[in-house]
Amino acid sequence: MEKVKSNLLIKMELTKEFSEGTKRSIHKFKRLSKKISIKVHRMLDPTDRSETRSSEAEKDASVIFRKMIKCQESELLMSPISQKQYVRNDEKRILLILDNTELTVINHVFSYNIRISQKTNKSLNEAFNIELEKRRLEMEVSFKENVKHSLKTILVKIDE
Repeated sequence: MEKVKSNLLIKMELTKEFSEGTKRSIHKFKRLSKKISIKVHRMLDPTDRSETRSSEAEKDASVIFRKMIKCQESELLMSPISQKQYVRNDEKRILLILDNTELTVINHVFSYNIRISQKTNKSLNEAFNIELEKRRLEMEVSFKENVKHSLKTILVKIDE
């Protein structure tokens, strides 16, 4: 009887070790397949491909755009239908319009239409969205902090 129990325990341990080894192998296979799929996705994504060098105008315009969205006096607007993004600063008298392949810089004296690459457009879109989300969150927090009455105090005032 003891031999049967010991044999059974040995078989259980072997099965446990086998299943743990199998789990590790499956885990390694899944990780490897995910790494390969990410690499393939990056290779096929046209925005991540290294394109021809961007022009000086494109670099300057993207620096201007990034600085203007960080400026607290700038007003950030987004058109949901046309997917255009606007940065307006009355103090500096400048308007920036980011469209798919073009960044327009308008001042009271000049207007430039600068063609930008997909990669630059993607990074500027992300920077704009991050700043817009940050400002939205700040606005929401400030409104919530200004709440002076709780629902209970409102009920008490109504009952009075």
